[in-house]
Amino acid sequence: REGGLVECVRLPALFERFPPEGPRLEALQFHAWVFVTSGRCEHLIDFEQHACRRGSVLHLGPGQVHRWDPRRGLDGFALLVGLSSLREPGVRASSAEVLELDEWPTHLELSPRALAPVVTLLSRLAALSEQRVARSAVARLQWHLSLATLLEVANAAAVTASPRDLSEAPVELRRVRRFKALLERSFRQSREARWYARSLGCSVRTLDRSCQAW
Repeated sequence: REGGLVECVRLPALFERFPPEGPRLEALQFHAWVFVTSGRCEHLIDFEQHACRRGSVLHLGPGQVHRWDPRRGLDGFALLVGLSSLREPGVRASSAEVLELDEWPTHLELSPRALAPVVTLLSRLAALSEQRVARSAVARLQWHLSLATLLEVANAAAVTASPRDLSEAPVELRRVRRFKALLERSFRQSREARWYARSLGCSVRTLDRSCQAW
């Protein structure tokens, strides 16, 4: 799942993969989005419970700890995207940069009107994932459909001005979130605060002040 994965699966089908004792806490090494289309659940992310219903969208990034809630009657989709899948060959900017994933909210809500086109795209993605065809054309189609899906969500979230939307979060909070994402990607490369501060375009003192504040 760390590589070029783009997979979309219906939640009931995903829950069938779990062991008999049920889902455990797991730390992700990829990006995952959970879209609830019916039913209710309580999804645990970084030890915080998120109450979900129809229209709920959860985003889980690499390094976050979570646990699924496979309740009966719950339906929707899980979109799983490997880190290397965020860059399309021949495209300068990656999906992560276009979507500003470091600043995405963990939980947002879509109206029924905003949810409809998202479900259409997810259904097409799920059908492609079920085929399990290893062709470059299929992989590229999956990449474009997943990007279109997330752009639909980002656009709808901006329109509805979700109170959980972090696009207007303080500069220090955005810096800390970027630092966290960079640390999770690059901790094997460097553990020096100066290296991370330089990568984020700030001083060590500024980075330290931001971390202390948040």
